[in-house]
Amino acid sequence: NTIAKLGDYLASRLPGAPEAPAAAETPAVANPGAPQPATAVPPEGAVKRLVIEAVPAAQESSETVDKMKGKRILIMTNGSRLATIMAEHITARGGRTVFAGSGDGVEVPCDWQDCAEISALPGQLLANGNRIDGVIHLLPMETYSTADKFAPQRIASSLKAFFLLIQGLYDQLDRPGTFIAVPTVHSTVFPYRKASTAIDPLMAGLAGLLKTVNKELKDTRVKVVDFAESEFQLARETIAATFLDELFSGDAQVECGYANGNKWILQLTPQAPHAGERFVREGDTLLVTGGARGITFEILKALTAAIKVNLVILGRSNLDDLDADLADPGLDTPALMAKLKTRMPDAKPLAVKQALNRTLSLRASRANIEALRASGAEVTYHAVDVTDAAAVAAALANTGAVDGVLHAAGIEESQVLPKKTLASFDRVFDTKVLGLLNLLQAMEDKSPRYFMTFSSVTARLGNEGQVDYTAANDAIGKMLQYYQADHPETVVKVFDWTAWEGAGMATNETVNKVLKQRGLTFLPLGDGIAHFMGELGDTTTAEVVFSGIDPAFDSDGILSPKAFNPVRRPAPFIDQLVEQTDKARIYRRVLDLQQDLFLLDHSREDIPIFLGATGIEAMAEAAATLAPPEAVLQELRDFKIPYGIKILKGRPKEILVEAVRSGNDGDVVDCRIQSQFRNPQGIAMGEPTLHYQGTYRFGRTAPRPSKIALPAFIPVGYTGDIQELLYHPSRLFMDGLFRTVEDIVSFEPQRLISRIVNRSTKPFFADCPQPDFMTDVAVVDAMFQTGGMLEVMTTNIIVLPYAIGRMRFYRPLAKGTPYLCITEKTDQGEETNTYQLRLVDEAGRLHMAIDDFQMVQVDRLREEDQILQALQTGGARRAS
Repeated sequence: NTIAKLGDYLASRLPGAPEAPAAAETPAVANPGAPQPATAVPPEGAVKRLVIEAVPAAQESSETVDKMKGKRILIMTNGSRLATIMAEHITARGGRTVFAGSGDGVEVPCDWQDCAEISALPGQLLANGNRIDGVIHLLPMETYSTADKFAPQRIASSLKAFFLLIQGLYDQLDRPGTFIAVPTVHSTVFPYRKASTAIDPLMAGLAGLLKTVNKELKDTRVKVVDFAESEFQLARETIAATFLDELFSGDAQVECGYANGNKWILQLTPQAPHAGERFVREGDTLLVTGGARGITFEILKALTAAIKVNLVILGRSNLDDLDADLADPGLDTPALMAKLKTRMPDAKPLAVKQALNRTLSLRASRANIEALRASGAEVTYHAVDVTDAAAVAAALANTGAVDGVLHAAGIEESQVLPKKTLASFDRVFDTKVLGLLNLLQAMEDKSPRYFMTFSSVTARLGNEGQVDYTAANDAIGKMLQYYQADHPETVVKVFDWTAWEGAGMATNETVNKVLKQRGLTFLPLGDGIAHFMGELGDTTTAEVVFSGIDPAFDSDGILSPKAFNPVRRPAPFIDQLVEQTDKARIYRRVLDLQQDLFLLDHSREDIPIFLGATGIEAMAEAAATLAPPEAVLQELRDFKIPYGIKILKGRPKEILVEAVRSGNDGDVVDCRIQSQFRNPQGIAMGEPTLHYQGTYRFGRTAPRPSKIALPAFIPVGYTGDIQELLYHPSRLFMDGLFRTVEDIVSFEPQRLISRIVNRSTKPFFADCPQPDFMTDVAVVDAMFQTGGMLEVMTTNIIVLPYAIGRMRFYRPLAKGTPYLCITEKTDQGEETNTYQLRLVDEAGRLHMAIDDFQMVQVDRLREEDQILQALQTGGARRAS
């Protein structure tokens, strides 16, 4: 377009040139500076536009006394009354406290501005016999009422000091039973209910930091409890009690809040942008940081093509540093390297490589700015480090009016917490946070109409290796929300981007590979630009998230079920097909508490466990994809559970479901379920873990049904509800969906007959509440439960499913229909017991049979949990 216009202009000016043709008529714009409608249509791709909502949540019960007993808790403090009250509550719950910092009652002095003292503190604690089991960070709450909430000194003492302390305590805290927790005020959850000048961006930065800590310290409980602005005025006793109760509740989600005694959590929900008039107008002066490269340049290129704006760009690079003989665009990378080696004969290869990268960066920045100018935009470039307040103020002193700001400067230096240096933390954090702070101060007299910043989805979800990046991104979002509360006439936009494909930080080959291995959905370049342009017409939402529906990243489960496309999936336990041949299929499935609601009803000691019955169903679904058309499932053989699947800390768990055809006619399929451990960089470590295996046989018809004679019943009596007796966490840990054994019909030491009914209407999955299974998961699990019931009623031993010799499927099951399960114990081994199970209707017609069902012994009931003495058996009677 630009070249064509230049050509037309030159042609019209050449001597003897023909008269230029009339230009095509363009729609007249009465006022070039007036708002124009947004025309970009955000794409319907895998990456969604999500808004952040604070929603009410159920309050989980807590057992604070037992869980605090014997724990030594470090409290970071300056000797406030709140610290004293918190310590009193901890002591009352059986814990012990150690105060570190300054002020009254402090046992271990530490200057939170002194890096050397902070780094020495963990060793000093150990030397004094204080092995730390938990950390409560009270400094931000203690300094919340200060005039300048985001002063550099407060950042150093409350945020960077916290980073150094957690780094020093990493080895002590990297074990089950430990915790790290911070109380906040109207800064992490409640800004999404009501924008307010009560927001403390530093507290938000701590929340961002801890969301990454939560992912790196996988066995450590991490909590940020936000209190509404009004709650801060309550008695500190209430805050301390609520904080500790939530810390030891059953909710593993990092962020939550309390207002008027009610609990709130965050949720990401899909929502289209409001299609209004663009707030960026023709002729605007737009101040941009970091706009010469990456996704910001790509966006500016699209923006200036659509709207004629004047750009003032602040970038770190001094473009005049590029030597003329290296600026020649005809020089490719090998030629540049050759020139640099000649210039730097004594330099090490790394130094030459770094010089090459600087040269390529300068050349790209120069070329990009010239491209913007060629598009018709007026561009002023200042070589400014945004962390230098004086340099930012000087650059803007003569700029004149500024209509809008886009703070997009940022650097990324991924490194896991133990290896992250404070210098690296400073570079990453300060570029975003101090850079924005300096811009806000320099813009005090310019009254921009709109203020935008580029944040990251990591601010919401955390990401291994990016403790500084997540802290910075969460902080800058709250800085602009705070700014908008004080300047309601200003449009604020915070863009929480996922990784872009084709531009930005994730173009680094290693970063790109790691993120893809972790299951991140990348945002195509064109889609990202369209999202940005579409957002210019929306003045109603301050912060928006652009992310794929990636459960592997969503360890807190804040993606709303609305984010998933609700479908009735024919095979709900197999998901993404990752590999296939004529004889084999491998499916990737991520188990996630937000999606897989059934897991919440099968938890032992607060840890959800994937059921043996769900493993059978998952493998059956995979096997069916290889079975002949119209074939029906006849039987399962040689089923084993070598290693169970637990959902630790509520984090999503990836499994691989594999099916391999082994029969000549395709009627036999061998299956297994595995998982692969990956380190924080996403690299597979060690061999995959085998969780389930079994062989399925299909045929044209089900096995020939038969009818059995029901044995004589030996009634059993119990005063009260038999379900309440059996479904006790110490005996059977199933609930809700899996409370399917309604009655004990007959009981003998070696035989149990139970009445089983699947009546539950609870949703099994968030996007598919009532799925159609090949095997009735709830009833199969109920059959397994009967073996456990027989043991707790006779031997007082807790057992779990381990193996099945053969399982045959005779007749389909109907929901709400009662069945009898006849469970006979045929062997008692040192480690496993063996049973024979038959599922029949009340007429004795056989529906399912399980031969040689083995259960492994895992624990013995405490004396107070034993129930045999509570049961009364009667005489035999024949079944009718």
